[in-house]
Amino acid sequence: MNFLKNLHWIRAVFLHSALILVASAQVFAQQQPAGVVTALQGKAQLTRAVAPGPVALRFKDGVHVSDTIDTQEKSLVRVLFGGKSTVTLRELSRFEVREELLPTGGTRSTMELSSGAILVNVARQLMRPGDEIVIRTPNAVASVRGTLAFLQYFPASGVTVVTTLSGLVSLQGQLIGPNTQATVSGTDIKISTISQQQANQIVSQSQIGGKVSSENSQTQTAAATGVANVLVTLAGGPPPAAPPATSSPPSPPVPPTPITPPAFPLAPPATVVVSNDSLSTGSGVSLFQLSSGQTATQSQPLLIATNANINIGGNGFDNSGNFTSTSPDALFQLTDSAVTVGTDLVKMNGGSLITAGPFLKVVNTNISSGSLTLGATSLLNLSGGANVTVGGSILDLTNLNLDLGTDPVVRNTGGSTLTNTAGPVIKITGGSLTADLLGLGDGTQTFNFTGSLLDLTNATVTLRTFGEDTCNNCGNDAHFTLATNEPLLKLNNSTLTLNDNTHNDIGPTKGPNPQTGVTLIATNNSTINVTGGLFGFKDVNLIDTIPQIQLTDSTITQKKGTDPLQPDSLIRMDGLATTIGGSLIEATNSTITSDLDLLDILNNNGGQLVMNSSNPVAVFNGGSYTFGADTDAGSNTPNSLFNLQGFNTDSVTGLGTDQVIKGTNSSFIDFFTGQTANNPIGVLLKGTGGATIEVKAGAGDLVSNGIYPGNAVRLDSMLLESAAGIIELTGTGSTDFTTVTTLTTAGDAMAISQSKVVSLGPVISLNNGLINVTNGALITLTNGSNMNVTGDLLSLTNHSKINVVNGPLILVTGSAPTGSTPSVSTLNVSGALVNFGGSGGNLIVVNNSICGGACTVTSGIQVSGSNIVIGPNPIKNPGLGSISVSGANTAVIQTTNGGKVTITAP
Repeated sequence: MNFLKNLHWIRAVFLHSALILVASAQVFAQQQPAGVVTALQGKAQLTRAVAPGPVALRFKDGVHVSDTIDTQEKSLVRVLFGGKSTVTLRELSRFEVREELLPTGGTRSTMELSSGAILVNVARQLMRPGDEIVIRTPNAVASVRGTLAFLQYFPASGVTVVTTLSGLVSLQGQLIGPNTQATVSGTDIKISTISQQQANQIVSQSQIGGKVSSENSQTQTAAATGVANVLVTLAGGPPPAAPPATSSPPSPPVPPTPITPPAFPLAPPATVVVSNDSLSTGSGVSLFQLSSGQTATQSQPLLIATNANINIGGNGFDNSGNFTSTSPDALFQLTDSAVTVGTDLVKMNGGSLITAGPFLKVVNTNISSGSLTLGATSLLNLSGGANVTVGGSILDLTNLNLDLGTDPVVRNTGGSTLTNTAGPVIKITGGSLTADLLGLGDGTQTFNFTGSLLDLTNATVTLRTFGEDTCNNCGNDAHFTLATNEPLLKLNNSTLTLNDNTHNDIGPTKGPNPQTGVTLIATNNSTINVTGGLFGFKDVNLIDTIPQIQLTDSTITQKKGTDPLQPDSLIRMDGLATTIGGSLIEATNSTITSDLDLLDILNNNGGQLVMNSSNPVAVFNGGSYTFGADTDAGSNTPNSLFNLQGFNTDSVTGLGTDQVIKGTNSSFIDFFTGQTANNPIGVLLKGTGGATIEVKAGAGDLVSNGIYPGNAVRLDSMLLESAAGIIELTGTGSTDFTTVTTLTTAGDAMAISQSKVVSLGPVISLNNGLINVTNGALITLTNGSNMNVTGDLLSLTNHSKINVVNGPLILVTGSAPTGSTPSVSTLNVSGALVNFGGSGGNLIVVNNSICGGACTVTSGIQVSGSNIVIGPNPIKNPGLGSISVSGANTAVIQTTNGGKVTITAP
């Protein structure tokens, strides 16, 4: 019984003692300061919740949780908190600190800045695991760890300015790197960079000088000095001055340790800003990630790097969710930075990515100041029905050498869509881009682009081809929306190389009609090297009146493609009609060297060119232009400038009825047929300014149906209506042959087979021009062809010359298919054979040995064959020119196989 009483008494004493201990601990905690004033300059007040009013703040005063400090004009205060951070208050600042114990066991210190400015130094190596430091202003929340940061709040405007001097600050969930300033106004954050000089000035202006009282606590002073040394060393500047100790020297500073970045990948909204620093996510780890079903919107870019070294082990952004950036700036911005990405810059598997600005912008002040390296695949990798819409360029590169090797720029598969709403799609200024192709699809993809595909200035782009699909002939074309006179390809002092463009070409595709924009503008020593075809037009209505393809002081070199059966001409049209408002091509002081043809139009699949004006189809002004330079003896593809072929024929005449090139319909109704007539087109070929034009016969090209390969114009089974003739050459002078514009053909200059040609004449016009026909005739009609010329056949003025080396001037031969009317090839000219004019000095030279004996002479013209009728005046103005033959066996006009020639020559 006594034992029980004693036990009860022991329990009571123990309980009473425990209560006393708890109460003592609470009192001690209330009395224990969270920080201590280690430096004071000027005047400041301390307000404590349990005190009757504010008191003057003194050096070495303790600062408790919930205390408020107010600094006056020209005053500064430094407080050491927990031996792990210092806060320097600038003048006219109000500051309060709070603390709370976290479930993890760490402590969260919250610093409230109501007005003014503070410099916060946090030593990461002195913080315990789980500790947090948060700084709040009325409109912003910043978290710091291992950071030197300067924060300002302006109550009048409600603006917070956060300047990171070292380490990283998480501001509203966005990471702000060194030498970077963020301005928060409402919910908007604007990011900018500061110089190292500006950073040093902020630290300098926060130093507290002057002699302090002898009451200084040596221990606290030493600790404050050590922390300050560590913090400012991390910032890269000198440590701020600390109050001198009155006796023993301060403790040695704690050595700095590297700042550890936050755990990656980050989930948007977040912005990583790295300036004059490095960042690494670790092997295989992405920088940002948004999972399927997640939605995020932010008003800032994802990555801003300046003078930075960044290593991303995985993807830059692994996104299967729905992400939107409302910032007008690029999603990724790299300035003078070296960035390595382990796989894709952005990888999408379903979901969406919408940006108000460009996708990637890289600016280097010189070519060696930055780099971008991808470990594999592409810049953009879309799959799973992903939808990406970019509000500007997909790539905007300045002074960057970007080499993707055998990978594409964009990989678009699985029914995904890539759209940009403002161009150009890819803009490169200085530097280079090397890739397998620009876009790779699987036949289910969609590309909707606005603006030029390539806008190159002082740049080099090397590709295998522009784009293709992993399946054969199954993909969707890329659709482009161009402004008036805006080119699909724009080159200024730049080089574009396509190593294998066989079965591919670049050009406008079927879309909303009519369309504005042109295909190419190349200027200022630009160069295009292509193997295979280059330009293709298909079922479009292009209304711009400037030429679709424009070269100025530039070069195109085209090699035959890798498929021997593919007719890879420089320009090709197929699949219904293409209408253009101006010339198809105009080259000025440029060079074109092509193994193949200038233009192929094959009407078996609907190819047709409709001219909406009387402009020439092709204009060469100065420069040098060579076609048919194919040296492959195993191929037989007769070369020409214009290779035009129809397939439908008239049942009566047997002649082609397809108008492979025609003018638009006029309002004139033909009285005899009751049908709407077509406006006749302008000339097919116009050479000016001393241009040199040549068509060669390839090594494997053979004579076919009496037509020698290497022609300026080759018409097959078609109808051509021409108002201004077919070939027109104008030189730069008028007194000799040194300034002439020249056309040289290996075979017939004009080879016409099973076709009908209607012209107002002259068919060929030379003004200080020269035509050299190496083998064959100037004009050859075969297989029942019919040419009707209302005026004169030829016009030569101002020292012009036609030189036929081995053949007649005119050859009309071959019969039409059985049952056709007429049954043979015919040439009908209402005017003269030739009209000489200008200052005279014009000459036609014909050299052959066609006639076995002496040729027949009709109206002064040596001819060979029957059915040749020539009127009394075949030469107009004979005093201004002449026709020269090499001898009595040389025929100027020849007919065979029943061919007929009638030159009225009244």
